[in-house]
Amino acid sequence: MTTQRLRSVKREIRVLGVAAGRVGEDSIIVGVVYRGSRWLDGVMKAAARGADLTDALIGMVKGSPHSGQIRVILLSRDKMPPDAVVSIERLHAETDKPTIMLHTKGSSENAPFTWRRGGESVGFSAVGVSRWTAEEVLQTASGGSLVPEALRVADMTLSALLATEQT
Repeated sequence: MTTQRLRSVKREIRVLGVAAGRVGEDSIIVGVVYRGSRWLDGVMKAAARGADLTDALIGMVKGSPHSGQIRVILLSRDKMPPDAVVSIERLHAETDKPTIMLHTKGSSENAPFTWRRGGESVGFSAVGVSRWTAEEVLQTASGGSLVPEALRVADMTLSALLATEQT
């Protein structure tokens, strides 16, 4: 795997935030494209059966009209079912997008890197981009909080979808 060099991390870098939830044996995956922490550009949805979400994520990204504009994929262990499996290495290799996985709450001790903001910190893994560039992306995509805006909005959208699916 090669590390890509993002020319620069602009204020409006387009990031894809991903959240997933379970309905029975199926998983619903929601992707939100955000320009930095400022504007929502698009929303996408996919479904997967079983615990491995990698193929569904790859299909969702490649099939999106936003695919050419997305610069980085952001995921968080907290925004997925506990048994969900995502190969960030395969996701990067098959979409050609740098991928960052946040490891918050109990899983942060397994993360190779830690990003600090204010008095808080979050562990993360990065594929296809250096640790330092990943931290720049997290800084830009998070606005004033520890959670990137794209992940926060993806999680809110997923919660609304799951509420309608279960009624």
